[in-house]
Amino acid sequence: MVKGISVAARKQKGRLMQQQLMRLLLAKFPQLEKDDVTSRSMGASGEDLLLSPAARKLIPYSFECKSLARFVGHNYIEQAVTNTPAGSTPVAVVKANHKKPVVIIYLEDFMELL
Repeated sequence: MVKGISVAARKQKGRLMQQQLMRLLLAKFPQLEKDDVTSRSMGASGEDLLLSPAARKLIPYSFECKSLARFVGHNYIEQAVTNTPAGSTPVAVVKANHKKPVVIIYLEDFMELL
């Protein structure tokens, strides 16, 4: 156990995040079959969601899912929300030294972009 949460509990949090995204993608693309988007088992190497060739044509993304107790990126997107005018979508662009910039948006906003 690390900092009050067991390994099994941490894996369960990650599994639930993967399954949530899987359900959202299948709902967004009703033409896909249930086995076109599948959640990988915890600890398996590679992508967290496996996409069939049909799904990959519609969803050209590779997903890594994390479910954390704390994530400093929420501070950035919350600041973006505070500054976002009506009718716009909040986006935070973050860059660390010697790293590529990353974009943080809410999952529901990402689903709208698909």
